[in-house]
Amino acid sequence: MRAWKWIATTSLICTALAGGTLVAAGEPPPQEEQAEESEPRPQVWQAFDWQELMADSEQAQSPWLPFLRRPTLSMGVYRLQAGGRDGQSPHAQDEVYYIAEGKAVLQVEDDQVPVEPGSVVYVRAGAEHRFHSIEEELVVLVFFSAAKPPQAPKPRGTQ
Repeated sequence: MRAWKWIATTSLICTALAGGTLVAAGEPPPQEEQAEESEPRPQVWQAFDWQELMADSEQAQSPWLPFLRRPTLSMGVYRLQAGGRDGQSPHAQDEVYYIAEGKAVLQVEDDQVPVEPGSVVYVRAGAEHRFHSIEEELVVLVFFSAAKPPQAPKPRGTQ
């Protein structure tokens, strides 16, 4: 889409100058030429409302509520009740936990990591990990990387 620059003269006549075409006020701007077979534009961003995600996760029949899945990133909300049991097993993806609410301990292999609101913890793909000693309901925003990092294109002439 071309940028339109609106110009108001002293006699309050408005015109738009676009690519050398002068258009009087009130007239529609000239239409862009459409490609015969235009491809849909890929989605480049998406916004989520935290309160809506919280309401959806409260209604979910599972502690895990995924809400974004892309080839290189996925996200979800993970909720565990106070005193609850975390039954997850190692994942094929790296992940990052952001603790939004609650207090617990995250066991990552032989290490014990206390978590509370504001904690951010990275866990490498394949690592044994789980939350335990959940003192207050735990609400976690989880980011998963791609299962395999995308490969860079090979230079021409190589195999």
